[in-house]
Amino acid sequence: MHELNIGLWLPTRASMSSIAVHSPGMWLEQLEREFVERLSARPGVLIVPQLDFRVAHIRNGRVLAGDFDFATLDAYFWFGELDRSYGSFHLEVLEAIGQRCPVLNTAESVRTTLDKYRTQMVLERHGVPVPDFMLISRDNVEAVRDLVDARPHIIKPRLGSFGVGITRVANHDQLVDIVDYSEHPSHFVEAFIESTPDRFIGVNVVGDQVVAAYGKEVAKFRGWKVMDRHRRGGGMFSRQPTPEQRRIAIAAARATGLDFAGVDIIESKAGESFVVDVNPFPGFYPGIHEGVDLVRHLVDALLAKLPRVDLATSS
Repeated sequence: MHELNIGLWLPTRASMSSIAVHSPGMWLEQLEREFVERLSARPGVLIVPQLDFRVAHIRNGRVLAGDFDFATLDAYFWFGELDRSYGSFHLEVLEAIGQRCPVLNTAESVRTTLDKYRTQMVLERHGVPVPDFMLISRDNVEAVRDLVDARPHIIKPRLGSFGVGITRVANHDQLVDIVDYSEHPSHFVEAFIESTPDRFIGVNVVGDQVVAAYGKEVAKFRGWKVMDRHRRGGGMFSRQPTPEQRRIAIAAARATGLDFAGVDIIESKAGESFVVDVNPFPGFYPGIHEGVDLVRHLVDALLAKLPRVDLATSS
């Protein structure tokens, strides 16, 4: 029987410590332990643990980490912080691994969803409801004067995270001031949706299944936005999504190509739902997956990439 070699990189953290490239752990230790145990119990599966793709290099199209060749893998599953910048070497390595075996999440899907503008472009094209948005530069900021003066907008760092840097602008003059001061060549601007913290819901999707939905504690809000400047995550409580929110979240994950995703949805005061973010690193935190076997869903999402595996026997 051919053994399936599955590479894993699942750095953990013992508590809600800050997340950074030098401290990349996102999963808590219990989740990582249960996932590895469940996957290891599968007949014919050989796990190659602690395979940090970030320290590898690419040689003639092959990804090598020391003496290990990623081409020997049948699949690669990872979840941890990486360099999110444009031209990220880490994403180049992931892309090269994906040329030879399935990768969850793929470099392409992560590259898309790390960029707020690219995410909304993909969602809009697939009919997923998003706020009106625009991409501008210093050279053409005057072209949107009437639009921005007509209603409030927000300007989002394209590669931002944890809510840091998202700024509300009340009029065009404020937008021009930010654009002129910034050194970024382009600026992602989105219509401001009047809402309240109780109208926010995050939905975690694995495969084509909603595995959790949650609200954010009031302490995680700074006025109208969620913000976590210490990059710790958490602060969630379980919520029940509506059928429409479930449909939107699954559609957003499919559109962006993510195997697992966190989809942030806000409801306007008029009752309309909009996706405002899709996260390739959903918060799999204790207490929000009650009644759902999260580990089984994660294992099944991985094994679904391997047609030789009979999913009916997964446990």
